[in-house]
Amino acid sequence: MCLNSMPSAVARATNLLWASVAIGYAKAALRNGDFDMEGPLTNWASLCAFSLSALLIVMISAGRNWARLIFLVLFVAGVVRTFPGCVARFNEVPIKAALSVLLVFLQGYALYLIFDSAGSVWFQVRVKACEHNLRTGGSASSKANHSDSGQGTSMKNPPPEARSRFS
Repeated sequence: MCLNSMPSAVARATNLLWASVAIGYAKAALRNGDFDMEGPLTNWASLCAFSLSALLIVMISAGRNWARLIFLVLFVAGVVRTFPGCVARFNEVPIKAALSVLLVFLQGYALYLIFDSAGSVWFQVRVKACEHNLRTGGSASSKANHSDSGQGTSMKNPPPEARSRFS
């Protein structure tokens, strides 16, 4: 497994997360059962939430372990806050409630994929490589061009503890 390439499970998870952002935007645009495009565009809270979601998805795609952990914490907090009122919303606006349930399943499955074995290994190897670079004083990006001289560590040349997982 090449350390530079994202596992297919993580790629699938990021695609699911992008789909959940689009569905979340459509859900936020629903006002009393009508589609109102002005609502989410003028609502700063929605804009900040969508921006944070986009930033976390981009960082998850880049292999940042902290991003997947923050996304997990926000997901759990959102489910705890939102899910109890979801049953009442089925009577008021069933489409919004159905979209809420769909979002929980999409994001939950995406989190499963990025915390499952292939996703976890990819994130942990990237963390180990970064820790090794910090100890040796180099960075993967600046030393990648000098990997043939034996100096530094690039993602193609992981530290020994990361390499052992793929042997």
